[in-house]
Amino acid sequence: MLVNDGSLQYFSNPVKFSEFLKAKPFIIISDKKVSMKKMKDLYDAFTIVIKRDDIQEWENFTEMARLISTYASALVACEGRNRNKCDAVDALLLFI
Repeated sequence: MLVNDGSLQYFSNPVKFSEFLKAKPFIIISDKKVSMKKMKDLYDAFTIVIKRDDIQEWENFTEMARLISTYASALVACEGRNRNKCDAVDALLLFI
């Protein structure tokens, strides 16, 4: 699960992963925070940030984002109010 301390709203798509790292994202794995800087395989990738407001057609954004992240090169992102639990997903990050 990806959690982001920065603001996802300032990214234009697609964004280079190195630019995305400036938002200081981290992953929570088994309740432990891990810096995304260690994900060296993604350094040449681009990240497409799909925010809740971008997709009005999805009835349940959180459910759809989590479903897509199970089979695509994607992670769900949370920030601000729910960054430690991620009860409601704020964005879906696609890596290309």
